[in-house]
Amino acid sequence: MSVEAYEVLAQYLKYPPSRFYDPDMALMNDVWLPYTESGRIIVDRKTFQQDHYRSVAMVNNVPNLNPSTCPPYLVGFSLSRKGWCRFFVDLIEEVKWNDTVWNSLILPEDQKLVIRALVSSHHFPENSRNQPDQEGKGLVILLHGSPGSGKTLTAEVAAEGRRTALISATMGDLNSENNPYAFEAEVRRVMRYATQWHAVLLLDEADIFLEAREEKAGNVERNALVAVFLKHLEYFSGLVFLTTNRLASFDMAMNSRIHLALGYSPPDIKTREKLWIRCIQKLPEEETNFGELNDAITNVLEHKLNGREISNAINTARTIARFEGHKLEMGHIEQVLKIKLDFQKVLHSENRKVTLSQGSRALVRTGSIVDEPETYIS
Repeated sequence: MSVEAYEVLAQYLKYPPSRFYDPDMALMNDVWLPYTESGRIIVDRKTFQQDHYRSVAMVNNVPNLNPSTCPPYLVGFSLSRKGWCRFFVDLIEEVKWNDTVWNSLILPEDQKLVIRALVSSHHFPENSRNQPDQEGKGLVILLHGSPGSGKTLTAEVAAEGRRTALISATMGDLNSENNPYAFEAEVRRVMRYATQWHAVLLLDEADIFLEAREEKAGNVERNALVAVFLKHLEYFSGLVFLTTNRLASFDMAMNSRIHLALGYSPPDIKTREKLWIRCIQKLPEEETNFGELNDAITNVLEHKLNGREISNAINTARTIARFEGHKLEMGHIEQVLKIKLDFQKVLHSENRKVTLSQGSRALVRTGSIVDEPETYIS
């Protein structure tokens, strides 16, 4: 098993829907369709053969093997597509790890130290297939806070710092079939891959696993999914990050399985200054024209943006500059921020209309892009 880098053309394995079966198609070979890959892959023929033992022939110890008779591709797992693919041998490259990646994480030093110590010190079991030996040996880290505050980036930095792969999944990925049996199989598969490959597992937007279960008729299916997840998390010996934007109610069973919980707050003005400078410094110098960077960004620091919004604003402004055939300047960024500010004013106006239209109490769904009113109008 090895983590590699790959660019351009590849082929992905097309799976039929779980509820679909045709006796004639069952006898056909696997269907591989072309796509463009750009990112990191895991080359692991053994695991692929174990998962597809009915359709893949295992060939061992072939004497006097002629390389010209070998196929031009290797089978590997795409971390971006989250599935098995074929990658052409000539296009596979060695990964260039960033050993200074922890410096890119803008967090309080004590918080960064705790995360780095836990992540770097975690050991995977020697026999990852012996489930009883894995009980209670995993590391579960909960990252909670507002969107764009650095939760996902923390998991990415942790994987890069360990020089290992990052396997990410959401509730939509795990429960794409909307079936408890398929959900359990997918959870088991993802956790098995993360353990075998010593990878960091990121479960993004894990709200459904964290909220307290309720004994109501409509919550039976959700409670079953949470119970399945908790069971497999108990025997997971790897390293998993759970992220959420809200902690309205917390399930006590999940609370007992979390080793570390860290809160992320919206960036203050000093943090925003670091984010602006760091994002701009990543751009090619020949594409920018800012002069003294600290002075140039003074006017944009008053905008209360998170890390994702700052990155998006710079990328959008960069696109505008390219279209005009000019270098990126603060004028392009201020133009993008003005459009965003106008949109925020429209949202605020619509929020006022919703609030005033309520007969008694204005209710705004948690997590909505429309801000909650500070006071309720009776």
